[in-house]
Amino acid sequence: MSIQSCLAMVGGNTWVTRKIIAIWPWPAVLNGEYEPRFNEDDYRTFTRLLKPGDIIMSQSEPYPLTNFFIGKTVFKHGAVYTGAVKGIKNREHGFIDRPTSLGIDHAHTGKPERGEYERTVTHAISEGVVCQDLLRLTKHADYMIAVRPWKSAYQQQQIVEYALKQVGLGYNFDFSPEGPKEFYCTELCVASVKAADIELPKTTRRCTSLFLPWRKSDVTLSDSMLLTYKPVCCSVSCLDPKFYKKSMFGDGVRTKIMEAENAES
Repeated sequence: MSIQSCLAMVGGNTWVTRKIIAIWPWPAVLNGEYEPRFNEDDYRTFTRLLKPGDIIMSQSEPYPLTNFFIGKTVFKHGAVYTGAVKGIKNREHGFIDRPTSLGIDHAHTGKPERGEYERTVTHAISEGVVCQDLLRLTKHADYMIAVRPWKSAYQQQQIVEYALKQVGLGYNFDFSPEGPKEFYCTELCVASVKAADIELPKTTRRCTSLFLPWRKSDVTLSDSMLLTYKPVCCSVSCLDPKFYKKSMFGDGVRTKIMEAENAES
């Protein structure tokens, strides 16, 4: 593993807030308690409106190192909502191994069969591409918004199936298209959308090396995905002007957030 990969992993797994410090996720040394801005009402809204194939973007304030490195995009993380899956939950870390889709029209009964998980996200984190329960993603989120890139059931299914097939691959710490098949978070989202032959968001030329400032790559920022696709819903916290004014994309992000808020009614 490269030095950049090691530093990125440490940064992506270090929590620092005024109320809590976590030196490492497992086993973690904690001091204090952190209450995220994403609340129970937000969770109910998302579970009501999300559909498989939607893309979720979020930001978690306790990750200052990661947030600083990513830069002036208010949403820092991207995940594919993969809906109901069948798989094997790993008791060690709670990820769902070997997930397969139960179908984009799967009915949520509230009483899933053994090995079935009704609301899942598939995303790239420091451990690699993983599938886990939606609740695990929302537990640490302060700001969250969802968009819908697909327009047909076929596209919807293609997004879900592509994302699930990538589970187990590593994280692309170099943020570069070269090398082994790995993904950073929005890269996985874009690849899933591309598999469904859907218009892709614009990329941004950014420095992607901690030690070589002249080395730049075309990367997709979460805010770019928000500007490209139809908003579905957002957490109430996103409506705070102090939040969305930090985006390099200006009023475009504000407009999309307001569209998401109106879509919920």
